[in-house]
Amino acid sequence: MKVFLVGMMGSGKSTIGKLLSNILGYRFIDMDEEIEKSEGRRIRDIFKRRGEKYFRKLEKKLLKEISRRRENLIVATGGGVIKDQENRKILKEHKTIFLMVEPGELLKRVKVDNRPLLSEGKNRIFDIWKQRERYYKLFTTVESTGLNVWETCAKVLYKVLERERLSIMDSVHKVLIERKALENLKGDVVFTTRSVQKIYGEFLGNSYIFPDGESVKDMKYVLEAYKILCDIGFSRSQVVTGVGGGALTDFTGFVASTFKRGTKLFLYPTTLLAQVDASIGGKNSVNFEGVKNLLGTFKMPDLVVIDPLAPLSMGDKRFKEGIIEAFKMSLISGKGLNCFNNELLMRRLTSVEKIIEFSVKEKLRIVEED
Repeated sequence: MKVFLVGMMGSGKSTIGKLLSNILGYRFIDMDEEIEKSEGRRIRDIFKRRGEKYFRKLEKKLLKEISRRRENLIVATGGGVIKDQENRKILKEHKTIFLMVEPGELLKRVKVDNRPLLSEGKNRIFDIWKQRERYYKLFTTVESTGLNVWETCAKVLYKVLERERLSIMDSVHKVLIERKALENLKGDVVFTTRSVQKIYGEFLGNSYIFPDGESVKDMKYVLEAYKILCDIGFSRSQVVTGVGGGALTDFTGFVASTFKRGTKLFLYPTTLLAQVDASIGGKNSVNFEGVKNLLGTFKMPDLVVIDPLAPLSMGDKRFKEGIIEAFKMSLISGKGLNCFNNELLMRRLTSVEKIIEFSVKEKLRIVEED
């Protein structure tokens, strides 16, 4: 598979491309860098000495050559590659993603250095955008305005990978591990958080948005959830679904276990820590009177669905928290894993999936023994 990233200068094609390369284990190519190597000079100097027409000729030749290669690649293209009709035809034959960033944000990001088209000033971005917008929008779009690089990567992966069920476990409760699981979200009422909504809102329908982190585990939000369920005439036979990190799944589990003496519960944990630990095993709690987890219940979820793409959107600190929890599970089990290495820190998807599956199996085993 080849993935081509197109978009305006400053949209993050090279940065996102390198991260995707690490995640998927594909080779990364930056077309502008390749042209600079072959010509022995920087882009601005190529424009100055030979002109834009000559550069576009080099660009087209390189694009054709890359498209014929028989290997998995992530390719960051130049911003103007889509102006040429033949180039657009080639890009249409592969998975091509347009990284959409609003021109106003691009203006803040971009630097003039080695940007010959901005030699007259950064405000030219608006003119260039108007010229190219119709071409960019011919391709699958990932709206990345306001997102960080990891959030953008997760959204791109949702566009280029296929849905794939990796594992099914059914002991104390059922767990599915499935790529792109959020595309097929199940449940009658969905509780989620602002950060999850920002990235995956297109899959969440008319969900109810609660605060991120521990603040959601407050009785005022529990009462708010009860009121929502009462107002819509929610019945015990219906399903409450929680989509978010460990705090949100704790909160949703508590609400589902106490409303009408218990309703059906589906959980879609989105952080690595929640996937390897917090969402498994049926413990639910909220904070009260300043005491963490003072009120709690035990209710096994009817279904936990783990999408290994979701935690790839996390910042480094929180992602590492999940790795540490999985490592602890490895030590407790005495079995050990050989994937706690640099590939995991680089978020190689196959390694992330391996630690999730291992941790879930061990957690289910421990809960079953209890």
